[in-house]
Amino acid sequence: MKLFRLIIIGGAMAILAGCNGNTKEHALPDNSPVKNESPSQQEMTNDASDSDTNNHKQSIALSFKDIEAPRKPLSLRDSKADRYTAMMRMKLKNGEIEIFRKASDEEQVYAALHIGSKVYEIGEIGNAVSAVDLYEASDTAAFSEDDMKVTGAIGANAPIAYYIGLDESAPFLLVRIDGHTLEADANNDGSLEIISTVGTAADTTIYQQTGDRIEAANVNEALGAQIVVYDSSVNLFQAYAEGAGETFTQWKMTASTLHLLPQKTMNPQ
Repeated sequence: MKLFRLIIIGGAMAILAGCNGNTKEHALPDNSPVKNESPSQQEMTNDASDSDTNNHKQSIALSFKDIEAPRKPLSLRDSKADRYTAMMRMKLKNGEIEIFRKASDEEQVYAALHIGSKVYEIGEIGNAVSAVDLYEASDTAAFSEDDMKVTGAIGANAPIAYYIGLDESAPFLLVRIDGHTLEADANNDGSLEIISTVGTAADTTIYQQTGDRIEAANVNEALGAQIVVYDSSVNLFQAYAEGAGETFTQWKMTASTLHLLPQKTMNPQ
């Protein structure tokens, strides 16, 4: 994960190094004393205002929204409907994940969950040209102690993750996420969140469970940033905004709020 973080941050630094700061003009009220200043004084005042805006608010609340179709039961695989060729199997605490192909579909690769004599279809997990080592399965405590995670890739730089839960041994889909994922206690409340990052200009989303609901909040939208990466080694979010030069902001999460930390400046290479 640290390697992935370094790649993302390195890409972000390369992008920011090519950005030029753009000065924004702000409308001033008629009673503003700046109206009576000389053009040079007014320009200086506008620049100072821009600087204050770029420093962001000290705290920003994340907007969590329910995701669609959470806790969707997995369907049993119909052994008579098609012929299946197993590519690999990965044993987990509560079952076994099978990566397989269908005779009727030579282009795609699928995942299934074996529990006892029953086989449940999870969904598309890759394609015919995806490397086998991209497929992984693991036990995770993302939202409960019995959760499972299956990852693959459906294209170049297009990772995918399925989170599977169990209800009295019957599996259901918690959430499917298109992006790189990890589980961390981002807000230090004792429960894990899922943090997903996708794209060259990293777009980061936080998933959390509230009761039986799974909610998601996009960090880029909340911070107004083009690039946001999560640093798991220090449990902080790092944000880069277009026109911010070679500065970045760091944010600490508590509850559902991000708090700005003292600003740092990156040294040019």
